[in-house]
Amino acid sequence: TLAVDFDGVVIPDGERHTNLLMNNAHGKRLVNAFLREDAPALVIGSAVAMIGELGFGDGSVNDTIHLEASRVTAPADADLNEMIDKFDLAMRNSSNEDKAA
Repeated sequence: TLAVDFDGVVIPDGERHTNLLMNNAHGKRLVNAFLREDAPALVIGSAVAMIGELGFGDGSVNDTIHLEASRVTAPADADLNEMIDKFDLAMRNSSNEDKAA
């Protein structure tokens, strides 16, 4: 699997899930590739701390959903519809950047 083959990534909450990604070389490379290339990403709950460990953000989960260019971070208990709406905006932001380049 290559990040370039996908339009975006959703990294769900779950300590077990994030530990598996961090302890698997290919999983870690895939997450790094999405984030390094500013591909649209929805990062939820404990996954926010994981991307902080990878050097993308400070790793702290805010009380609200945060959209920064093509990355959305959200607490685990955030409203799903709002997360999807913000992720849609991130996808649109990314597609607009591609057209400008």
